Amino acid sequence: MKVTRDVVNDLLPLYLADEASDDTRQLVEEFLRNDPELDGRIRRARIAVDTLHGAPSAGKDLELKTLHRTRRMLSLKSLVLGAAIFTSLVPFSVSHDARGVRWLLVESPWMALLSVAVAVALWGVYWNLRRSARAAGF
Repeated sequence: MKVTRDVVNDLLPLYLADEASDDTRQLVEEFLRNDPELDGRIRRARIAVDTLHGAPSAGKDLELKTLHRTRRMLSLKSLVLGAAIFTSLVPFSVSHDARGVRWLLVESPWMALLSVAVAVALWGVYWNLRRSARAAGF
């Protein structure tokens, strides 16, 4: 079977995105060696895309940086949420000893107040992280 320009045009998106198999890549490159007009159009298109988006490796570096930043933000958001829930529940904790069950809120009101203050601060941090994550699109 003869490979036509239409077949190569169908394969170009995979080829240009570096997602084609080795056999497909060889097929397209062989066809481009024999069709200088199409080869020139592809080279001009690559130059235009590189100009708009920077070098191809810079695009991949940007993707990796964005992925790492997203992971860090989600990890931080989860950590802050856990700490906010924990400090919110501390005033309602109890202890049990020979005298019976005692509430922290009654036994040590300053500790409970401090826990509530920390919880309020952590909830504020969490809501700000959540708002900025939504603004960033994740």
